[in-house]
Amino acid sequence: MNKIIKVYEIGENIKEILVDDERSGNAIKILDTLEEKSKNLIIRHKFINSETHFLINFEKFSDEDFNNIANKLCESQKTLSGAKRKNIPNSLLFIYKINKSIKIAKVEESDVINRETLEMKKEFLSAEKYFKFFSYTKENQKNEERLHEVITADKNIQIAKYWTNSFLEIERIRDSHVNTKDLMQQFKNKEIFDSLMSENDIKDVQEKLKNYVSNNKKFDFHEFEDEIKSEKNWDSSWENDKKMFNNEKRKFDFTFEIDTSIVKRELSGTMTANEFASIKSHNLTVAKNEGHIQYWQNDNIYYFMIRIDKEETIAEAKSYEKFTF
Repeated sequence: MNKIIKVYEIGENIKEILVDDERSGNAIKILDTLEEKSKNLIIRHKFINSETHFLINFEKFSDEDFNNIANKLCESQKTLSGAKRKNIPNSLLFIYKINKSIKIAKVEESDVINRETLEMKKEFLSAEKYFKFFSYTKENQKNEERLHEVITADKNIQIAKYWTNSFLEIERIRDSHVNTKDLMQQFKNKEIFDSLMSENDIKDVQEKLKNYVSNNKKFDFHEFEDEIKSEKNWDSSWENDKKMFNNEKRKFDFTFEIDTSIVKRELSGTMTANEFASIKSHNLTVAKNEGHIQYWQNDNIYYFMIRIDKEETIAEAKSYEKFTF
């Protein structure tokens, strides 16, 4: 079996940890543990430049090549959103080449690993939220579409850009998450609309999109376009092949499964009533359209009315003397 395991301390600089048989076995256990824990976090990516990517010929890597990888990570994490980071936490980098696969992991809470033996401490599993994992295998060489597909995982809320962009040089494969994110962003920033669209029509279409993604599991661009064109008299004219959208700027696919987590994030919000009270909703569009939240006016004073469905909340509301049911 052709295998090599390398371990580095990463901070302001790199320092290689020499790996004997005991350390090698423990390092592989760490990688196996992180790979197992990554299964529910995996996001598929691909090499940005597959022909010249620095990992493409990993089978022929020398010690210098492995050192270059560690240095690349060290330099990549020194900047964040274009600005130089002031404090870079020490971490451990694991690189494991075995047959036609290479695995790379970074453990940011390196104090949960015994530096002498590389054995996991008892605290390791509870502190694992600070790890990143990457894996690439060449076993799919017969499948051209998946030839340069890789998997990566980050236990943080979002995958760090320095990890994917600067260090690994990979981009996310278009999936429901990416498609839904691009869809919502392009409608929000008006990038997708044809230049002939009026502002009133744009606002109406934006609201109709919110309704569509809130009530459907799958997005169909042609269906959505036909549906909204037939619903009302628009300010803009659709005669003579004039278009509502600019397809040349469209980033999302024509059809895809809607990622509800993106919809929830984009449509959630808070409406402030006054300095003492506000309403927070996971989906303001649904809340308003389905009557969960309504407006009420009395003597030039405006109120929010909220529909209560939970029995325990109803019981609590009835305890207030000023509430009449």
